[in-house]
Amino acid sequence: MMEQTKAELRKQYKQKRRALTPEQVTVASAQIRKQFLNSDEYKDCNHLLIYVSQDNEVDTVEIIKQALTDDKVVAVPKVYGAHMHFHRIHGMSDLKVGAYGILEPAGCEMLHPTEGILIVPGIVFDINGHRIGYGGGYYDRYMKLHPELTAVAFAYDYQVLPEISCESFDERPDQLLTPSEIYSFMENNKYD
Repeated sequence: MMEQTKAELRKQYKQKRRALTPEQVTVASAQIRKQFLNSDEYKDCNHLLIYVSQDNEVDTVEIIKQALTDDKVVAVPKVYGAHMHFHRIHGMSDLKVGAYGILEPAGCEMLHPTEGILIVPGIVFDINGHRIGYGGGYYDRYMKLHPELTAVAFAYDYQVLPEISCESFDERPDQLLTPSEIYSFMENNKYD
């Protein structure tokens, strides 16, 4: 069997994600949310840098709301040309529809945290932590610039393959949470 290209995997797994029922998204998201919110990393962090889920991604909106309730500094990404920056939000009302129809911060303070958790999106992952994102390279560049942040990805179980090909500029998250597994790619697994 020929190896699929990143573009082919992206297309195939986006279609699979779109085919999920609202109930499947809700149930899987609740399992991942419980794992994440109960983790020491989450409890100990002050800053949570997190994207706003869309298009049947694992739901991050409930995590954002809980983090705000827990008095975390919550920041959401906004793209500026080839780069992405995170802006602090104080509530969901700070978000407006921006580029690509994605909710992004409007008129919010830009943050440059030196610690915290970065939630990383992805379409396909493998058990070694390699990921295929949306193709813009924004998160690869951000993770490379901010190694002090703990990068965590959320995925449905079907999105995790035994192996995907990766390139030298591809950055791996430190952890990957699915409804049934917690994968750690760090030396010290804080989720144990």
